[in-house]
Amino acid sequence: MSKSARPLLAAFAMVVTLGATTTANASTSSTRLIIPRLRLDDAVGLDLAYGPAFYPGSAYPGTPYTIAIAGHRTTHTHPFWALNELQRGNRVILVWHGRRYVYRVTSTRVVAATDWAAVADVGHERLILSTCTPRYSAAERLLVIALPTRGS
Repeated sequence: MSKSARPLLAAFAMVVTLGATTTANASTSSTRLIIPRLRLDDAVGLDLAYGPAFYPGSAYPGTPYTIAIAGHRTTHTHPFWALNELQRGNRVILVWHGRRYVYRVTSTRVVAATDWAAVADVGHERLILSTCTPRYSAAERLLVIALPTRGS
């Protein structure tokens, strides 16, 4: 495992195994995740029990790092139920502190639940949405990778 993957490994493990790392929830978040293809418009918080959540230690939009957001497919609010339906070119929008950041899906992939290198920083801004797969199992992770569009 690369050194850059270790902090996100620990962070994702906290999100997945503990659920809540803070009492803050999506209803108090200043970030929204909008995925037109999925008709999803949801607050992004810090607790997976309330909706999509930033990995602890995740970067934020507009920085040259990986922005990682996890969401459940089948439990709690199951915001990522249909995440597997995203295709190359689909838009993903993050509204962060009032500013819109637009990303385009470039790829999807399934990785082992222990493959933390997949969410490591890569030297440029990218958005990764992750969820367990297949549905009703935590055996693997479905990753949707998106890059910022020009001018976003």
